[in-house]
Amino acid sequence: MRKSNVSLSLLASAIISNMAPADYLGPSPYLSFDDVSAGASISPFSDTTFLNFYIENFEDGNLNTPGVTLREFASTNITTAYSDSVDGDDGTIDGLATGSTRSLFSDFKTSSLTFDFSASALDGSLPTHAGIVWTDVGRNNGGTPLSSDLSENTIFEAFDQFGNSLGVFGPFSLGDSSISRTTSEDRFIGVVNINGISAIRISMPGKNNWEVDHLQYGTVLLPDTSSKKPEISVKGGYIKLDVIDGRSPPDEDCTATDHYGRMIYDPTNNALFLCDKFGWQEK
Repeated sequence: MRKSNVSLSLLASAIISNMAPADYLGPSPYLSFDDVSAGASISPFSDTTFLNFYIENFEDGNLNTPGVTLREFASTNITTAYSDSVDGDDGTIDGLATGSTRSLFSDFKTSSLTFDFSASALDGSLPTHAGIVWTDVGRNNGGTPLSSDLSENTIFEAFDQFGNSLGVFGPFSLGDSSISRTTSEDRFIGVVNINGISAIRISMPGKNNWEVDHLQYGTVLLPDTSSKKPEISVKGGYIKLDVIDGRSPPDEDCTATDHYGRMIYDPTNNALFLCDKFGWQEK
């Protein structure tokens, strides 16, 4: 489990089966969240500042980062010989998940993993960024996957602040013929939605023997521009005032000494308003 103050540069172009106002990311190679020895195989969420950000790496055997729950049953109790954690979790980027490192395992019970986020547990805001790392697939109920298990096998879906789908991303063909903790096939898949993400779901339809790791999510603080009033600008060599159409400017915008000198133009009535110590004066 890890908390980090990081954010991402918004990037990714993707073919989404249902177009929606969200940016889907990946699938991209992933060996570590931000270890420089992993080269480009790091999280796209690793380069700018979030208001809050969490990574769940399941190394303590639990999903216990704040503000997230899992709908389906899954387990971290997969035998060490097969547990396919993110490469860097063992401290070395070497193409293998060694030692007692852990992942989240479907446990032969589910073909989807849905993570729900709670705004009340996350400083009052839903995540604006969320993703997860797909790490491995085997044959149903155990064994090395068949070639059919590796073709167009994975889809990803995110949900907006109201629980509406932001579109289905995929299917993608993920995995290789190994179940021996190799990491070159590991892929990050994620989403950015500035209005908030209430849930993400990664699925392998028809499969019950697969793993994920490094659930990560955070919130970008957006600037509040609701109270900002444009004052004056110069465009093309002209001074351009802000405009109002067919109405007077608000009285409260001309009450203090630092308001004096404000001007605004009403093109409907061809009127210029100037703020002075007597309030708005129509010229």
